[in-house]
Order: sequence, then C-alpha cells, then structure tokens
Amino acid sequence: MVQISVSDPFNENVYHYTDKIVLIKHKDKYFATGAFCGFCYTNLATGALIGEKLICPTCGSAYDIKNGFVDQGPTMRNISSFVITTRDEQVNVIIPEHVPAFARKKLLKKTNIDPRTFVVIGDSEAALSAVDALRTSFAGNIVLIP
Repeated sequence: MVQISVSDPFNENVYHYTDKIVLIKHKDKYFATGAFCGFCYTNLATGALIGEKLICPTCGSAYDIKNGFVDQGPTMRNISSFVITTRDEQVNVIIPEHVPAFARKKLLKKTNIDPRTFVVIGDSEAALSAVDALRTSFAGNIVLIP
C-alpha cells in the first residue's frame, strides 16, 4: 500500500496537495482509492489493510478496497475508487481532473457542514441508541454526558 500524489492534468510539474490516492496491491491485484477518510479526514495510507478492508487509523472506519464502500462505521461516506489497468509491469490509474470528495480538508470541516451540536445526557441504552442514530446521518458535533 502506497500513497501517490496526482499531478495536474495540464502541467505534470504541478501537484495539488489534496489530490492523493492510495494504491494497494492485494493478492497480485491492484486497487486505487481516495486517500482521506470520509469521517475524520485522516490519511488512509497510514492505516491498516486487513484482507480487502482499508482501516482508518483514527476512527476505525473500514472501506472495501474494491469499490470504496463503507463496510464499518462510524462513517457513512464512501471514498472514491478508481479504475486500474495493468500491462506488462506498468500500472495505470484512471482518475478525474481532481480527486473528488473529502480530499479537500480545508473546505470540508465538520463545523462547516453542520455547525449544530447535540448533547445527549445519560448512558442508558436509549441514550446510546440516540448517539448511534445521530452518527449515521448527522455531521455536527455529538456530546455524550454519562
């Protein structure tokens, strides 16, 4: 597993700091995904590869390396996946002009997506169920006071 910076399509000497992908070789097959977690924006190249799952080192979200789909939360956002072709010893990754979704950390802070904060009081099953339900669709802050 290695992180790759993608050059500008019109000038190969220019790199955008957010345009990065993770290239993964698993069982002699190559896969390419976005490099940033959809929940905490952590660099996934520093995470672990367990079977066909790419694990975020910060929040523990697991992504399927074949398609970028979330296998285990807390995130509900998939990451990008890219088409790979191989010929002889050369690996080619087909990517758009800029790597989409969650690569632009400065533009997508959680507080900019949803500035609200929910406070859940208590540690009963109902409170924990409320927190779990909020995590699936709420992008703001969640505070639990036991």
